[in-house]
Amino acid sequence: KYSFVTPAPTMVDSWPRYGNQRLDVPIFVLFDQAIDPRAMLSRIRVTANKQTVATTLLAEADIVANKTIKDLVDSAKANEHEGRWLAFRATSKLPADSDIVVEIERGAPSKEGPRTTTDPQSFTFRTFPPLRLSNAYCGWSDRDDCRPQTPLRFEFDNTLDTEHFDPKIVTVEPATPGLQITAQGAEVMLYGAKKANTKYTITIAKGLRDDYGQTLPDAVSRVFSVGPDVPSFFGPS
Repeated sequence: KYSFVTPAPTMVDSWPRYGNQRLDVPIFVLFDQAIDPRAMLSRIRVTANKQTVATTLLAEADIVANKTIKDLVDSAKANEHEGRWLAFRATSKLPADSDIVVEIERGAPSKEGPRTTTDPQSFTFRTFPPLRLSNAYCGWSDRDDCRPQTPLRFEFDNTLDTEHFDPKIVTVEPATPGLQITAQGAEVMLYGAKKANTKYTITIAKGLRDDYGQTLPDAVSRVFSVGPDVPSFFGPS
């Protein structure tokens, strides 16, 4: 005579996992077996700064409207994991600049059998912080030599609203015609030839916006010391 035990529900995938998240971000959890979404949600505790947050299941229309969640649901269906997931969100906006903990508590039930979980399972994500400058340097790292052709970079905590970015909010002293000023991801970058052995003061006005609708509260300025040019020689190929 021998016996064995089949497992209680185990989390195999979750979202969000990384990056700064919006305050109304939906949450997705996939398990290794079928679950009742309402029964499972009753055993899921979401906390923000250690305070419990009320949650509700996502309606079908909300799932379809959110590309990330829809892709996760479609992937579960394609892998024959329909019925093993739930998608939900907080009933009110999460606090900004906060750690959010999603914990599946002990006693979470399965739809396939009577055993419930004996240990908690959890994951964490973070909501977006205020828009602020995190770093500024010349080149591709803060250890690069600053040369006339090296780009100048301002790195912010959040991804920027690149669609509405206006290069006019960036001023350069001394004036340098031909500089290309762009916003990419979380960075403002300045490309183009600068004068050798010259100090440049770059200022970004407080109108800079991020993807979350926040604006830079105060202008930021940095001074870059551009060194000598790098000698080069070009001959016929």
